[in-house]
Amino acid sequence: MSVKNTIPEKQNMKPEMSCLVENCSSCEVSLESLCLHDQAWITELPESLLLPFLGLRPGKSVSLVARQRFNGPLVVEVDGRCVAISRRVAGNIRVAKASPGRSAANSNE
Repeated sequence: MSVKNTIPEKQNMKPEMSCLVENCSSCEVSLESLCLHDQAWITELPESLLLPFLGLRPGKSVSLVARQRFNGPLVVEVDGRCVAISRRVAGNIRVAKASPGRSAANSNE
């Protein structure tokens, strides 16, 4: 008896949208619209008591690590740790993308 592969071929699966802004090296966008693994620094936050405790403050560098499926949260790295935030909140956080020659980590120095 042979076992058939029941996993659908990856070519037939539609990839999740990874980013909304691809060719923008120094523009200000929402955190939600970053491409995966893009680095940026926070320029503006919505008024919230929780965000500063998560390490999200203006001037901090962030990187989009993952987008959870089914409209789940975004995982961002800030200060070397990963934090999950809702897409709604991420849509209200403004960031400036790091240019190719300048990483967001170097912008805090």
